[in-house]
Amino acid sequence: GLGVVFAIVVLGVYLAIHHVRLSFKFYNNRIMQGKKKITYVEITNTKMKQNILDKIFKTYSIELGKNFYLRHIPTSINIENYLQQLIQYAQQVQKTSM
Repeated sequence: GLGVVFAIVVLGVYLAIHHVRLSFKFYNNRIMQGKKKITYVEITNTKMKQNILDKIFKTYSIELGKNFYLRHIPTSINIENYLQQLIQYAQQVQKTSM
């Protein structure tokens, strides 16, 4: 009855908040995840890693550096090359602005 509806609403709100905290926003000089950020020039790694669960769900993770992770990336998306291009662009912009 009413308890089930309430539980579904609470679960929906929790999942929505959790999704927002996991989502990433790419800007011209940084990546944001909620309130956490890492600039492209701070990224020290773009190699993908897969654990057992990633293999089951066909996803992977990347630890960019500074305890900043991109997680649950579908294996159908190759974000490594994109990240490397963003890093190169940020480094060029940084050199020209000095």
